[in-house]
Amino acid sequence: MKSSAKKVELASVDDLFSTEESRADAQRERVMEIPLTELHPFQNHPFKVKDDEAMLETADSIRQYGVLVPAIARPDPDGGYELVAGHRRHRASELAEKETMPVIVRDLDDDAATIIMVDSNLQRESLLPSERAFAYKMKLDAMKHQGERVDLTCSQVGNKLDGKKSSEILAEQVGQSKNQMDVVRDSIENRADDVCRAKEELRTTTTYSHTAAYASEHGELEQYRASNRANLQCKEAIEAAVREHFDGMYLNQDAAKGVIQTYGLDRVMLVLANTVQLQDWDGRYSHRNKEWAKTIPNYNSDTVRRGYALNSHPAVLDGFIDLVREEQQRSHTKGEKAQQPRTSVRDKLKQEPPAHKPVTQKKREQER
Repeated sequence: MKSSAKKVELASVDDLFSTEESRADAQRERVMEIPLTELHPFQNHPFKVKDDEAMLETADSIRQYGVLVPAIARPDPDGGYELVAGHRRHRASELAEKETMPVIVRDLDDDAATIIMVDSNLQRESLLPSERAFAYKMKLDAMKHQGERVDLTCSQVGNKLDGKKSSEILAEQVGQSKNQMDVVRDSIENRADDVCRAKEELRTTTTYSHTAAYASEHGELEQYRASNRANLQCKEAIEAAVREHFDGMYLNQDAAKGVIQTYGLDRVMLVLANTVQLQDWDGRYSHRNKEWAKTIPNYNSDTVRRGYALNSHPAVLDGFIDLVREEQQRSHTKGEKAQQPRTSVRDKLKQEPPAHKPVTQKKREQER
């Protein structure tokens, strides 16, 4: 016979003797001092964190007074915490040589975290139009996703249930019209296609090392101009890669990969070799890299060549050249393997088997 008694859950001892104030205190957000090394940037963070004058001023303030406004982060499943708001404060704390910073840790899903991340940055006056546009797009996508869920009760979802669209709500929040927000969304999508096409054009633009006079004589002025434009952009990309991947002591092994992928190996080598050729007197470039630079011809005028000569520290550039030359060697090796003719199975069978040498017995040492 089955028992009809219901299970009764008894309150724990802590619940019985804790006060309402203590329970509320346990649920209240706390500010934690978290090591900077455990804080990671938000995925696809659209706002650039620059080491400009404003950043240096922030670092000086933090060095004197500390971080006055805590950052916001959420637990990272892979370890540490993902920053939601406070990327500039984090960088300034690094420049101020701090080891920790105050952080409010919240359990946030992707959509809620995205909205907080965007809202905490949109009020900055120094935002680029492209950064603002991408931020609007991220927030709009997050709001749309929230509107498809029934387990949320935030203000955005409440408005959506009243019949408003995400673009209308976002337009109200940022003081823009719905049509403007639709234009922003469409322009971002079109811009993404343009960026992809532009990257492909940069990668496939042929390096042109002849003079303007030669190009004019042979009807190749457009190729000449396109190549020099790409050289200037490649120069800026190399310098940005050096700044990003050099920590003051060591250059990251992956420093050159992104630039090579965008501009192609030939152009990256041309810009680097051009710089070494113009600065051949500088002893901070290794002898072998100077000899390597001589193998890459460049017949542009000195005025044009100086335009895409790199300004990064020669000793760091020398290490960057080493990385590019390693990639050049790998590319050369792959090319040689691809050109080697493959022997068919039939040809292998036709080959005479190698003659077997008779096995000679080792002479045994005479026992003494």
